[in-house]
Amino acid sequence: MTPARSLAASVAALGFAGTLTAPLPALAAPESCARPQRYAAQAEAELLRIQRLDLGAAAAKREHGAGLPKRDSDERPSSPSPEPSSSASPAPEESAGKVLEELRTESSFAPAAWRKKPADVVAGVGLGDARSVMIADAPVKSAAAGLILNGRVAGAPAAEQVLRQAPPSHPEPIEQHTGPKRFGPIQVGGGAMSARARWEPEFGCGTGRGEISRSSTRLDRIRLGGDLIAVPSQSSTASSTGLHGNGGAARSVAEATVTAGRIEIAGGEVRIKILRAPTLRVSMSATEGGEVRFQPAVVEVSGPGVSGTRLETSTDRLDVTVDDLGPVTESSPSPVLPSRGSPVPSIPGLPIPSGGAGGGSPLLEGAPAGKAIVRVALGDVRQASKGHALAARATAVKVSVLRAPERGRGKAGYGSAGAVAELGIGMLEAAAVAPEPGRHTVEAGPASAAAATLPVTGPKLAPLVITGAGLLVGGMCAILLGSRRRRPRP
Repeated sequence: MTPARSLAASVAALGFAGTLTAPLPALAAPESCARPQRYAAQAEAELLRIQRLDLGAAAAKREHGAGLPKRDSDERPSSPSPEPSSSASPAPEESAGKVLEELRTESSFAPAAWRKKPADVVAGVGLGDARSVMIADAPVKSAAAGLILNGRVAGAPAAEQVLRQAPPSHPEPIEQHTGPKRFGPIQVGGGAMSARARWEPEFGCGTGRGEISRSSTRLDRIRLGGDLIAVPSQSSTASSTGLHGNGGAARSVAEATVTAGRIEIAGGEVRIKILRAPTLRVSMSATEGGEVRFQPAVVEVSGPGVSGTRLETSTDRLDVTVDDLGPVTESSPSPVLPSRGSPVPSIPGLPIPSGGAGGGSPLLEGAPAGKAIVRVALGDVRQASKGHALAARATAVKVSVLRAPERGRGKAGYGSAGAVAELGIGMLEAAAVAPEPGRHTVEAGPASAAAATLPVTGPKLAPLVITGAGLLVGGMCAILLGSRRRRPRP
């Protein structure tokens, strides 16, 4: 190779190497947003919600309206006033009385004048609760909690729970196993709770993808009031939040589900078998809007005169008449009360779904006197939206237990219907929020705010390409000139 050709080859090689070794623009630099955007989601799944459990009505003799005070007219009873209890502290009694008053005004059952000790009535208490939340623009950006009892026993230590919060990020879940527990008339077998909460800066920008928080609970068995209501098989709940989607269309997603085998009522006289687990999923995107997906439960009900009746459509229901509710366990002196608050934060300003209470009925015409009625109904989803915030709630299965009134003193319909229990099996809630279109929270100038992109570093791309191309052209010209100067030998 001649000296001219060697020089040209060297120049071309240097030009090509320069285009490869020069630093490229950092178009996807892993830097966080100056201020996180408003991506948020929260979900909750509760295995069993005790709207009302009246042990006094369950154990009452079938005399004068199932043990309730005799009433010869349909006048509205006065507000219940619990009798003095032997408990040292009067505060739990006042709280229970307030709960009873609220339930009296909101319940779907016919009102009844109750005069019972607070420990006889359990209201507003849940079992097997799993909660998850992610809020990009809050101090606690991701959190998850699992609870065996969503409530409290007066005078007793708080029920066990697990809790995870981020930041800092906790990619691995924390899990805790528990043994058999008793909370007044509520008995639960062994169980487990787990919680996982992670957070990365790209989640706040809407560029990250994946599950952010998750919680779950598992209970081996549940008994309420002895044999009144039992969940003998293993049941579980799970909730999660995250960011999903392709490209720039990030979606805040919240999901909740409950898995249960069977439920027995009145000592197994009525059996409810859950064939398909209910699930609720809510998502919201800044560009594509929101969506609610609810898969209702499918259940099979059997009992006296009922052989494997299936309920599979929302609002389906079935009434079963039973002769006896079976033995009822006496309550403990300390009442079981609702929880004072959630262990995880919640998204502020969410719309509240309403309507769709249903499931119970104050009318028991045609029911045999002195017997009990068990109503099983499937619930429907309720939802509400506000801007780019979407929330939904659903009760998968509603169970109501009523005592039919006795007929006495020669009057038809003498006495009042006694509400023994009102329960929700599979309480699901989910909500999702996305940034409003055209509103950006990234602190930057007008041009960068419109694009909401990450900063670009390194040399500009155009000068880099021009320089490399010039070196390559110069090298080729040198090769051609060297070839023309070479003369063939004669």
